[in-house]
This record gives sequence, C-alpha cells and structure tokens, in this order.
Amino acid sequence: LELAIENAREGCVAETQAALLVARQASAATNEELRVDLARIAADEASHAQLAWDLHGIYLERLNDDERRVLEAELEVALRRLEEGAEPPEPNAFERGMLGLPPVAEAVALRRGLARQLRAAAAGLMAA
Repeated sequence: LELAIENAREGCVAETQAALLVARQASAATNEELRVDLARIAADEASHAQLAWDLHGIYLERLNDDERRVLEAELEVALRRLEEGAEPPEPNAFERGMLGLPPVAEAVALRRGLARQLRAAAAGLMAA
C-alpha cells in the first residue's frame, strides 16, 4: 500500500505534470537546440508517467477494498494539491522565450486541467 501511494503521488501525478510542462516548454522555447532537448525530456517524463499509471492499475488489482479506498483518497489529495498549488512566479522574458515557460495564468490552467483529466483517468481505473 505504501508503494502504491508513493507511486500515485510521485509517478501518476508529479511525473505526468512534469511531462506536460516540459512538453509545453519544448513547443514554445525559442532556442531550437533546447526545444529538441526538452522534447526528449518530455518523452522520457511521459514514459515514466505511463509506467506509474500501469503500476497503479496493477496495484488496484492486488489491493483489497479498504486499501483501494485509501489509495484513492491519497491520489485525490495529490490531485487537489496539484489543482490548488501555489502560483509560480511570473516568468521573465528570457524564461518565457528561451525556456518556453508559460505565463502564470496558463501554468495554473494547465495544472487544473491536468488534475481534472487525471481524476477522470483514475476513476476509469477504479471502475475497471
């Protein structure tokens, strides 16, 4: 159960968030070499996230009903933290251009949208 909870927090939520942010950076960075590197990192993060979601499904199959409810509650806590997290500082022109960091409003919208999508994906796994 402890491994399943850690996987949900760090793998399913944090790795998926990292994959989304770095993919956004890869699409917006002004430096071509950096875009290529960021795209590679985004793919790597997405692979880690997919592994975590695959493991999440396996954990759900192997845990008893009480443990699944605990896991579901812990995942919800992680998703609420993602949704309600502190706003990052507004990126400066270099960070927006060279690094492709999104403006705060976009970063918050991405986080909230991701939390909704992950919540729906988790509900689908729980129902299976």
